[in-house]
Amino acid sequence: MSSRFLPAVAAVLISLSLNSSVPDLAEGQWVPEAAGAARKKASSKAPPKAPRHAHAVRSAVPSPSLPDDPSVPLPQAWGRRVDAFLKAARPAHGAFVALDPATGKVLVSAEYAAPGARFQHPATDAGFPAASVFKIVTSSALLENTTVGPGTTTCYHGGSSWLDVSNIADSRRDKACRTLSAAFAHSTNAIFGKLAVKHLDADVLLRQAESLGFNHQISTDGLRTRSVAHKALGDLALARMAAGFINANMSPLAGAVMAAIIANDGVRPAGISLDGVPGTEMRVLKPETVERLRGMMVETSSGGTGTKYFSGLPSRYGGGRVAVKSGTLNSRDGSGLHNTWMVGFFPASKPELAFAALVSSNGPGPVKAGHLARWALETFVTLKKNRLPGS
Repeated sequence: MSSRFLPAVAAVLISLSLNSSVPDLAEGQWVPEAAGAARKKASSKAPPKAPRHAHAVRSAVPSPSLPDDPSVPLPQAWGRRVDAFLKAARPAHGAFVALDPATGKVLVSAEYAAPGARFQHPATDAGFPAASVFKIVTSSALLENTTVGPGTTTCYHGGSSWLDVSNIADSRRDKACRTLSAAFAHSTNAIFGKLAVKHLDADVLLRQAESLGFNHQISTDGLRTRSVAHKALGDLALARMAAGFINANMSPLAGAVMAAIIANDGVRPAGISLDGVPGTEMRVLKPETVERLRGMMVETSSGGTGTKYFSGLPSRYGGGRVAVKSGTLNSRDGSGLHNTWMVGFFPASKPELAFAALVSSNGPGPVKAGHLARWALETFVTLKKNRLPGS
């Protein structure tokens, strides 16, 4: 083969490699580092390096050990340990907020901001893209306002790192199919984009976001936050918003409040107030919507994007499962932040706490929000057992 054809052949091989290897993200934008690694692999004739072993990745995730005094109240002891994890991980921004879903009372609010970080109070600053956590909003809008259910199947193609017009129109290229529940668990962006364009409109989606706390000042236990969602302009923007790419920023406190509403059977707890008005219990979601969302969130932790963090935990938790939604997205504000989320409640059947974990780093790092959430839940269970009579 003539050497003048080699660059073109290499370009084709690289394109095939990239198009076949990108996972379902926004779960977010595909990070440039991954693209660079793919190009290097495609163009290099050298033997591939041995893969980094799992234990090497795990060793980068902190596991601070603090002695426990059972006389110290559980929330206080728990907060100290979450603080220790964040300080050891040292992301640009990190936060973990946990609420009592029945009352809205803050159980833990731990945060870490690196020196010179963009946001100094990451537990309440709403400067972080909601990413695929916004699929909770989209799913609840579909379940509340349309005939779409968890078992509704949609076929799709592409959309793993962004959505364009071709991804939201039915096409012969739609070779893969998933139910809404599976699309939620695996964060399949194209399906959410398609369903939003077919069954929702921009006003309905925005109203659903606002019912779950966006565009309101949220207050509980002295903490305040205001997450923001903008109305989508046009079908493509609606699809991208529904998938979590654009138009919604939130804080961990807001994420925990959204999880608390679902955990509390669709009722916003009385301890949470909006826009300075004293809180009262208010139904936000229908009971049947909550039951369906709960199942989809459990599927996320047991067979979807949360599996690698929560696999094996049910037996350690005495049979309780975790209900979650993950999210991953690079900030589009020029900061270069790589944001990961884990929002949910535990146990899934009779929730004792609703939580949101955020890890925001300067580019992808070894510690994700899933690591933080798992460690926090394991710590909660251990501390709680230590305080049982006879322990």
